[in-house]
Amino acid sequence: MVKYKFFRTDASHPHFKQLIVSLDQYLKGIDGEDHSFFSMHNTTDNIQHAIICYADSAPVGCGAFRTLPENKVEIKRMFVITEHRKKGIANAILKELEQWAKETGHTAAILETGMEMKPAIALYQKEGYQITENYGPYIGITKSVCMQKDLS
Repeated sequence: MVKYKFFRTDASHPHFKQLIVSLDQYLKGIDGEDHSFFSMHNTTDNIQHAIICYADSAPVGCGAFRTLPENKVEIKRMFVITEHRKKGIANAILKELEQWAKETGHTAAILETGMEMKPAIALYQKEGYQITENYGPYIGITKSVCMQKDLS
């Protein structure tokens, strides 16, 4: 039986970077010619809050948040490798990120995902995120779905 554990770190951790490479390859196949637009908004610069999920000792999933004004965070870089999907890992990573955000005084979370990412949208909605108007660089981008959740 596989034992999962979650580790808090930042974006400089080598296992986080390794998972982000896999995430970017996955998204490139989904985003197609729009990948360069989305990838410029998915840099991990200045991300101080990242979660890595390990199956035994192997990194199998990740997520992060970026601190925003007004006590908000932006959930970023959620990913679980194919072999470990549908086991509740993404849900657990998201809950861990939300808990960490609350511990650091944040009261709301926002995120952006692609219109084609139906499982991700379903996960976020199941966890209480509501679709909202597109924010920041995603305003007017029809392939983006933006969501928010009150964490207080």
